[in-house]
Amino acid sequence: MKRTALLLSTLVLALGAFTSCGSGSGSSSADDKPASTGSTLPSDISERARENLNRQLEKTKKKSSSSGKSSVPCDPEAEAAAKELVTSMFTNEPEKVMEYMYPKSMSKLLIEAGAAKNFQSAEVNEFELKEFHIQECSRLAPDTGYKWVEKYYKTSAENNGISGGDVTVTNGYSVKLSFRIIADGEEDSDTEDAVLAYIEGDGWKVIPFSISDIQKQLEAAGSDK
Repeated sequence: MKRTALLLSTLVLALGAFTSCGSGSGSSSADDKPASTGSTLPSDISERARENLNRQLEKTKKKSSSSGKSSVPCDPEAEAAAKELVTSMFTNEPEKVMEYMYPKSMSKLLIEAGAAKNFQSAEVNEFELKEFHIQECSRLAPDTGYKWVEKYYKTSAENNGISGGDVTVTNGYSVKLSFRIIADGEEDSDTEDAVLAYIEGDGWKVIPFSISDIQKQLEAAGSDK
């Protein structure tokens, strides 16, 4: 099956949690740097960034550890949030996508900083969504999974030089998102790992990485302290 890179747009926005974002004006590539604070939002989607994203997508295809998890039906409101995000991706509503990915205070600042412009130029707009559902759902372990989601948002805010990343997670799931699309006139399908997290006082948010990849990337970036 060919790679559709269905979550390319949201991954571009999500990368701020793991790497510093360069301004694109004569500095070295942001993809080579560890996470740092006070950086600016990316101004474009480079070819190198696409290659890194494809590698990340391949990593998420590997089976995540099931330690501390049990298979359960997903909360209907969590499923609804995932469906709203995916639908918004394919109807070119970048601000709505960001609202379902980030806490409200963060998404507002990111939108004001122009992050939504990156979404509008991404390849996902070349696809037509035909079907979407959650294929697998298992609970995040409160003592570990919640912690990594909280660190993810805190680090993402720091790397983008904004506030709003201090959140409290009270519920969460590891899921597989299943897509059926039309691309170049041909039908294709794919699945992607993601995390659904309930932010206290905010609601359900969708992170387009497996919880194990969130942990690995934050540890590699030195953001696990």
